[in-house]
Amino acid sequence: MRLFIAINLSEETKDALAYTQSLLREHAASARYSARENMHLTLAFIGETPGSAVNNISAALDEADGAPFTMTLGEAGAFRSGVWWVGVEKCGALNALQRSVVSALTSHNVSYDKRAFSPHLTIAREVELRQGAAPLLDVPPVAECVDRISLMKSERQSGRLVYTEIYTKLLSEGI
Repeated sequence: MRLFIAINLSEETKDALAYTQSLLREHAASARYSARENMHLTLAFIGETPGSAVNNISAALDEADGAPFTMTLGEAGAFRSGVWWVGVEKCGALNALQRSVVSALTSHNVSYDKRAFSPHLTIAREVELRQGAAPLLDVPPVAECVDRISLMKSERQSGRLVYTEIYTKLLSEGI
């Protein structure tokens, strides 16, 4: 199983991301756009893992500390690799939650990708812009209430990438 820990997004946030994707489409010669139903913010990428590890990973998530918070969409941009994204405004609660998640995974001996956390929402990959295009993408000002984190499974079904939530941890007020 290919696994990751994520914040799944509200329909309002997905609407905002879809709008920003539509602006990118006007400037792109080609791209692989993120499917609306797969839009999320990754807190930790675990990768290929045996199914027998799910209970251990779920126990780690149960130990992660965090209270509900609000996350606000930021500006759009691109990595040199051709991945276009929408950022998230600086948020101490988000960063603390991510640190708590990876600390809990570490304490349960769960391997994960240790790249520096750079909160973003991928809207497209392998983007090739039209000749002379220099898009300035508008991102609607959306604030997302984050009250849960999810263990997600990624798999190909009939040629499509499908993300399935297999465990949810509710964030608690008193923490």
